[in-house]
Parts: sequence; C-alpha cells; structure tokens
Amino acid sequence: MSDLSWWDTIPTQFLTLVMSVVGEASTESSLPHSPVESRRDNDSINVPVKNQKGFLNNGSLDLPAKIENFKSWSTTAMKCTKQVIEEKLGTTSPTRDPHIEANIEEIKKMQTQYQEISNSVKKIASHLSAFSLLEQGLSSQLTIAGQSQPELFQEFARNADSQRIAAKSSSGYVAALESFYGGLDTFCKKTVPDTLDTIRQLEHSRLIYDAYRIELERMGNKGVKAAQMPSTGSSDAPTATTADEAPTLQQDLNAQQLRQKFETSRENYLKMKSDADVKMKLLHENRVRVLRNHLQMLQAATFSYYSNGFRNLESLLSSLGEHNTSPSKCIDPSSSIVSGGVPAPSFLEVQSPPVYASSTHSSTSNGDVDIKRQQDEQHDVFQE
Repeated sequence: MSDLSWWDTIPTQFLTLVMSVVGEASTESSLPHSPVESRRDNDSINVPVKNQKGFLNNGSLDLPAKIENFKSWSTTAMKCTKQVIEEKLGTTSPTRDPHIEANIEEIKKMQTQYQEISNSVKKIASHLSAFSLLEQGLSSQLTIAGQSQPELFQEFARNADSQRIAAKSSSGYVAALESFYGGLDTFCKKTVPDTLDTIRQLEHSRLIYDAYRIELERMGNKGVKAAQMPSTGSSDAPTATTADEAPTLQQDLNAQQLRQKFETSRENYLKMKSDADVKMKLLHENRVRVLRNHLQMLQAATFSYYSNGFRNLESLLSSLGEHNTSPSKCIDPSSSIVSGGVPAPSFLEVQSPPVYASSTHSSTSNGDVDIKRQQDEQHDVFQE
C-alpha cells in the first residue's frame, strides 16, 4: 500500500480557497463596524489576548500542517490496524523476542501475586484493628466495674491494664501491617504500571516496524516477480514501455519513502526495546531491595507481637495453676494430708463410724462358719 493515498488527490486550489476564506473571515472580524465597537476595542486594548494553539499571528488556521499531521497519523493507524488483523489471522509473522516476552509475563504474574498478598494483609489488619477496638472497650468496661465494686477493685484494675496493653500492642502490629501492604500497593500500582507503559510503547513501535517491514518485503517480492516474468512477442517487434512494464518515477519515490520510514521505525523499535530492557532490570532491582526490607520488618513485627504475648500468657497460666493447686492458708497441711498422699478423714468420719461396719462384720463371721462347715463335710466324705 502506497504512502501517497487519497490525501494527495486533494487539489491545491481547494486548500488555497479554504485558507483565503478563513483569512478573510479573520480580517473582517478584526475590523470595527461601528463607533461603539471601535470604542469597545479601544477600551480593551490593554486586555491580553489568549494565545490559542493552532493559530498563526493573523488568526488563520495552519491547515497544511494540520492536514499533513492528520495524514501521517491516519496512515500509521491504518497500517497498525492491518498488521494486528493479519497477526490475529496468522497471515504474517510478527517480530518476537523470547527474552523480553518471558520477562513481561513474569512481571505480570508477580503483580498479580503481590496484589493478592496485599489484599490478604489488608484483611488481617482490618480484623486486628477491630479486635484492638474491642480490647479498648473491654478495658473501659473493666475500669467502670472496678469503680462500682470496691471489693474487686484491684482485680478489675489489673485486667483493665492488661487489656489496654494488649490493645496498644495490637495497634502497633496493625501499623506494621499497614506499612507492609502500603509498600506492596506502591509497587503494584505505581512502579509496575510505569514499566508496563514502556512495554506498551515497545509493542506499538513493534507494530509500526512490522507493518513497514512486511510492506517493504511485499514490494520487493512484486519487483522480483515482475523481473522474472518472460517477455512475450517477437523479437522483431519494438518493445513499448508502459506504466505496467517499467516502474515510474512516482513508484521509485514511493519505494524510497517507504525505505526511509522503515529505517526510522526500526531505529525507534530498537530504542524502545533497549529502554524496556533497562526499565525491567531497574524494576527487578528495586523490587528485591524494597520487598526485602518490608518482609524483614513484617517478620520482626509478627514475632514481637506473638512471641511476647505467648510468653506473658504462658507465665500467667503457670501462676494461675500454682495458685489453684496451692492449699488454703486457714487449713493446716499436716492435719489435712497424711502419709502416702491420701487425705485424712474428717471429724465426722472419725467420731461416727459408717453404718455398714456392723453388717460387714456380721457377714464376715457368717462366711467363716459356712466355710468351716463345708470343710467338715468334705472331711467326712473322704473318710467314708
């Protein structure tokens, strides 16, 4: 497809007419039509005129430059669209760089993983923040209960202090979690998108490069096919050079412009490729350095929060266990426990023997008589 498209068919007289009409309109708008308008213009001489983009000094539009820019943009957009469609259909082979594509996929995968980790840490921080508020509320309730119950004032006050300290510790751990997921959000929402923008620019420059490359290859293939076509007709007949048999001057100009644009797009693609490679290396180094610090801080905060709480809880449970198993101060240990670890009987058991003692004794004596009678009977039988 030639670069000199239907834009070149616009007659020069039409552009000249449009520019003259715009120039006359701007000139007529600048001339006063009445004394009132003249006075108004004289009063507004000192008012600064806003400089509008796209206007020349006389107020007319820069139509040729705008038309050239729009023509260049539309041609490039059409070529890129055609290249994308052909790549989707599989009729062309795009330029591939396996190393850069692997790095891009790795960056996108890491961004997804870090975003999931950030969401999980946010949920933990939210729950711990709510738990800290509950601990603060419980501390206030225990303080109020201790003031209304003087006999348990010390116990309520100690528990209120414990809950207040636990709430403060939870708040510190929540702050560490917020700092961690804040660093992850900065990496996922600012650092990575900046690199992805450079990668998108690289993809756009690659599309332009492939579009001009494939067009240049097709033009070269057409020239080779035209050169390989056998000449028809007798050798005595004169050969007539027509537009279909020999390239014209316009075709040579189009081919030269296409080669220049191909070289420009190739240089731009190589430059964007180098920039993307540098950006990805810097992203990797920044990720390792920043996340190492954040992970170490999170580990230290987690160990500090849970290990200290576990040690305090373990010591508290051991002290409570000793308090529950220790004997009362008003009871003498020697009178309550005998040798062997068996508790001594109470004074009721000592003074009044159990009711079943006599029955047990009588049953035992009756049992002895029966056993003796059976032995006598057996002895008599053996003697017989």
